[in-house]
Amino acid sequence: MSAHSDIEVNDNHKVASSIFRMALRDEGVDLLLRPVEGKRIIKLEDRGMFIILNKTSLEITNHAFSFMLEIPYETFAKLSKLFDIRLDYLTEQEENKISSQVNTGLSKVLDTFKTK
Repeated sequence: MSAHSDIEVNDNHKVASSIFRMALRDEGVDLLLRPVEGKRIIKLEDRGMFIILNKTSLEITNHAFSFMLEIPYETFAKLSKLFDIRLDYLTEQEENKISSQVNTGLSKVLDTFKTK
């Protein structure tokens, strides 16, 4: 059993988890994954805010404050799953854009052969 499973969830954990979830839904969100470090990073450039999740803590930082809470592993597991789902969704959107751009470019090349 991990020492972090002994952490009792309090109101601060609930508020920090809510901030994390709301940040994931923000339109201007950038998500960064550091697999070797086990970190998931939410970057909100327009708000000047970073949120860093790892297996033992949740850190919320901007130009005026920085809060770091030790979290139980169960909280990490829930939040990391939400992060991973959102990252997968955003990555799929980018893949679709790239595919569409390649398709458009190839169609234009094909049209040049058809017109000669």
